[in-house]
Amino acid sequence: MRHLITKRARELMKVAVKMTESLDVTAKSIGIDKSQLHKYMNGVVRSVHTETWHKLCDYFPEIDDRKGKIVGNEDGDMPKFPVISLAAAVEASGVAYVPIDEYAERNAEYRLSFSEGKPGDFVIRVSGDSMLPWYPPGTYILVRPGSTVKTGDRCVAVLADGEVVFKVFVERKTTWLLAAINGEGGKTYVFEKNDVKAVLGIYKVIQSMRKEEDLDKAMQESGKHHFWEMLLDEDKDEENGLRPKKGEQ
Repeated sequence: MRHLITKRARELMKVAVKMTESLDVTAKSIGIDKSQLHKYMNGVVRSVHTETWHKLCDYFPEIDDRKGKIVGNEDGDMPKFPVISLAAAVEASGVAYVPIDEYAERNAEYRLSFSEGKPGDFVIRVSGDSMLPWYPPGTYILVRPGSTVKTGDRCVAVLADGEVVFKVFVERKTTWLLAAINGEGGKTYVFEKNDVKAVLGIYKVIQSMRKEEDLDKAMQESGKHHFWEMLLDEDKDEENGLRPKKGEQ
């Protein structure tokens, strides 16, 4: 069976390539050959086999018409987890006596299967553009309460004012950050390590429709870095005396 590559799909491919600044990185993260990606995004090839279509749907949830077949859910026999939107998570954060995971269980819009899911996990549907192109609006992320986060981990955090954000956790010498991936349109939050009231909770992202480690590896092989990685490079430069320390410029 073949599937038509829509105009919307071609537009999303072009946006992804522009954001990563590399046809090769984007193709590797999707799991297809870069020459084929070039043909798809420019309309040279207008339809693909089912296996390739599933890869495109996994990377671009906006075109996914597989009716809930998410992350290997071909048989439908894996456990399903409650799904809420990021906006609903913000609403849940205002109900102090109900943790977000319990709110998700009670108010799920529907349920989806994830291969790495465990009891107590829940799913958030991403909105906003600070995590483009890796997590476009509409992406589903599996979130786990009570997990320790380390530098580079994707996480969902509930801030003191009730705002809920999807960011990358970064630990520095005296501060820790919730950083946007692209470093352009996205906001990065900075907190002092001793400020225990700044964040009400952090939930580690366990899985999404992307293979994060494969994408990170592809970027590194192509000489590209995440915004948060560049922040750590700045720290190293300061330690090695290659740039003035903050406040000494």
